[in-house]
Amino acid sequence: MLIGKQRKKRSSTISSPIIDECYETAMKNGALGGKLIGAGGGGFLMFYCKNGEKHKVIESIQKMGLKWERFHFDFDGVKILVQCLISREHNVLREKGT
Repeated sequence: MLIGKQRKKRSSTISSPIIDECYETAMKNGALGGKLIGAGGGGFLMFYCKNGEKHKVIESIQKMGLKWERFHFDFDGVKILVQCLISREHNVLREKGT
């Protein structure tokens, strides 16, 4: 299932009928798996599929009213965030004269 049967047993609010329907539609159209990402009533459904099946998955979810977003994995995001926070902290300390 979308989030796993064990998780769904713990809380009925983890998924919804529309999320499950979108997941099932993507799976029937070539997705090999999927994951719900986000919280608080918003987020993304991320699907894994073979390149040759991608277009069928995209078309099927767009027909349901979902929007397809291109993305890539970023392996340096946290490093950049840490550098930004360190720089900001350094500036605050410098402004305080310490």
